[in-house]
Amino acid sequence: MKFGNWLKENGACKEGFNAHSHQTEQEFWNTCNRGDWMLWVAQRKYGTNGWPDHLAFVKIACIVGRRSLIHCRENDKAVCEAAYDTAEKFIESQTEENRNAANSAAYAAAYAAAANAYYTAAYAAYAASAAANAA
Repeated sequence: MKFGNWLKENGACKEGFNAHSHQTEQEFWNTCNRGDWMLWVAQRKYGTNGWPDHLAFVKIACIVGRRSLIHCRENDKAVCEAAYDTAEKFIESQTEENRNAANSAAYAAAYAAAANAYYTAAYAAYAASAAANAA
């Protein structure tokens, strides 16, 4: 399937579709400078042939999210870091308690970051939570 068709079928936003529908999937990964778009694609592809499994996706989301913290207001960093910490704890020990903690912490981080227009950090925190709760 052509990457543009895949983007359309999976409901890519208009901006992302316009920017990348003409590319191959590999060109997308080589040229995309939006971590949130990369996580969006990875979240929909994880677990399929050639893609990371669930836990690897959670780890990827945490890595990308932590890198985005430079865009976060200083007083929001602690809540965002807590979301990554709890998601990584879930990776180490997949208990229901850790899953619930990751979910709660990630929603708190997403809310705090989104409320202050730090979309990248919010999306990464949300992605980590979504990944942790998709299993």
